[in-house]
Amino acid sequence: MGTGNTTGTVRLSKSGKPLSPGLRPWVKGQSGNPNGRPPTAQIRKRLMQLLRETMEVEVEGPKGKKTKATITKERALVDSIFMEALGGKNAVAAFTAIADRVDGRPVSMEDQDRADRAQTPNVTVNLFQVLTTLPDEALAKLEQAAVEAEGVRELPEGDDDAG
Repeated sequence: MGTGNTTGTVRLSKSGKPLSPGLRPWVKGQSGNPNGRPPTAQIRKRLMQLLRETMEVEVEGPKGKKTKATITKERALVDSIFMEALGGKNAVAAFTAIADRVDGRPVSMEDQDRADRAQTPNVTVNLFQVLTTLPDEALAKLEQAAVEAEGVRELPEGDDDAG
């Protein structure tokens, strides 16, 4: 299948301007995604189907009596990871896998600092934009609250003491 308009005519946009060759819309009836969904989507879908399937397992009930129970394969997988984390050969790896899924993977301090530096200017600009929209009375209350929270003395009016 071709990629885009294969006719020799130049196609025009809605405004009447010619479209550049690399940006031509698809020919009517031709898919914009001829290969369909990526294979990972199908693999993920099949994996979720497998995890939802049920299986019978033997469980130890009260007084050591063994009975059969039906659980999902997902539950069996989670249980086995927990049992490994509680004392298996790969306890640390199992615990790390659990922690990464529950709390998210930890971010290094260097990555966190880099992210903070990237966001700081935007936050500062937005703060100043907000402050400029506040009425004088609200600014005075905000300043008083900041002074009380920090325990610092009030700044003098004007810049007479600045040297």
